[in-house]
Amino acid sequence: MKVEKANKVVKTVIDKAAEIKSPLPRTTLAGKPDTVEISGQKKQRGFVQTLKETFSPFISNLNKATVKELEAMPMENFWGKAQEIICDSYGIPESLRAPIRIDNLPKGTSMMYALDQNIVYVSPQIIKPRTRNKLFSFLKHEYTHQKQNLNLLRAEGIGEQTVEELTSRQLKQSMMNFQNTFRNMPEEEFEKLKPHLGENYETIKNYRAAVRQGEEAEQIALNEIKEHDYVVLKQQFENFRQLVIREMGIISKDSPEAEHSKEIFNSIFSVQDIASLKTALSKPHEQEAYLATGISYIEYFIKKLGF
Repeated sequence: MKVEKANKVVKTVIDKAAEIKSPLPRTTLAGKPDTVEISGQKKQRGFVQTLKETFSPFISNLNKATVKELEAMPMENFWGKAQEIICDSYGIPESLRAPIRIDNLPKGTSMMYALDQNIVYVSPQIIKPRTRNKLFSFLKHEYTHQKQNLNLLRAEGIGEQTVEELTSRQLKQSMMNFQNTFRNMPEEEFEKLKPHLGENYETIKNYRAAVRQGEEAEQIALNEIKEHDYVVLKQQFENFRQLVIREMGIISKDSPEAEHSKEIFNSIFSVQDIASLKTALSKPHEQEAYLATGISYIEYFIKKLGF
């Protein structure tokens, strides 16, 4: 989420609420019409009912006592409690919950869910200036993305494709980091790392020797490393996918939830960067996350007032 855009989120969500179809599949009774019978006359579902169906998947089930507790507790305890509340509302088991890591992020980014790492990153710059209300709603945004990712992994057909995409994405980043770290590192600095590199020492040493032989030799060495790392990374993601399925169950290929996961898959992996709020809201996976942000902000605010 961009910090400078955060204050516009709630207004945008409310303005668009009537236009947004509930993005999460709902279970309906076979043959049940989209009307109700009142005194022998059929009436269309009302606006309030439509809002409830749109908003309900994102409610965090906050109460006055819980919000009061969140407001009073030390910040180091706030993160864990907020995570617990949000993940419980989404049905994310404790064993799968993305850990929260305080770390420097790109300028203008307050929080970020790294789907290839399953970690929620929080910029230390946003902690003091932000109210607990906003921090809670920002976390809701990121755990909405985690729930989307977990559903992708446990959806038949889509799960295997997700593993491939995550492997490719992380492999690309890790190879870039590898080159940036070791390609031009002074020899004395590299040798100091020997005790920490273990079995990787010889691989990296051979790569550095290939660099000195020229571009072709370097590329051959990189391809060998990439082939090895691809197998390792893919197995790690597949192991995590199997854990998600064991903990949360599989999503049947022909179910509405699987269709929704397919839409989210195309939304996430067809774009690498969200340039603006307007661009983000054109993507289904970001529509859900921003909707969750606005709803949780309002829910927290109402409970904080004592209602």
